[in-house]
Amino acid sequence: MKAILRTLIPVAAIVAALFSIPSTTVVAQDAEPGPLASIGEDLWRQASRCWDCHGNMGNGMNEDPRSPKGADFRRTMLTWEQIAEVIKCGRPGTPMPYFFRNAYEGANPCYGVTIADLGAAAPPAGAPQYNQRQIDALAQFIHYEYVGRGPATQEECREFFGDSASSCNRWPTRAEVEAAADAEGEDEAAGAEHGG
Repeated sequence: MKAILRTLIPVAAIVAALFSIPSTTVVAQDAEPGPLASIGEDLWRQASRCWDCHGNMGNGMNEDPRSPKGADFRRTMLTWEQIAEVIKCGRPGTPMPYFFRNAYEGANPCYGVTIADLGAAAPPAGAPQYNQRQIDALAQFIHYEYVGRGPATQEECREFFGDSASSCNRWPTRAEVEAAADAEGEDEAAGAEHGG
């Protein structure tokens, strides 16, 4: 039992560190997509179903209400390499599945542990399963397309999914996002002025 705890405590610390993200942090978006990002876009659109949990705009607003709420990629501070690790290995103790067939097997298992070591904390296996190149491609696409973008807008959604995508109507327009940001800035300034 002590051996398992020695194994799980570092895993829990790694996972907590990777996902301890201040909600107000904004990360600069990549200027150029990674070399595999176009492959990742195809996986995002067609095969991965990441949007079931993470939302079609990568903002953590799950598309399928039966699915758990996923991380908000727009607020994450993870690099694409760290995102790739989470896609590959999942997140122990959470519903985030792993998408690499042998993630917890062999000489170099994820986080240095096996499924048996994790027990009830083992992440579920995702479907489909990917090879490392596909995982890197999906991570590069997610990082380029969503990280540091700020709130999702109707215009951004239509640029990605096309003008006829009715699901884009639920997002605010760019003008509405800007107006809300301006109002929030004014509220903060007024609070500071009054000692609040």
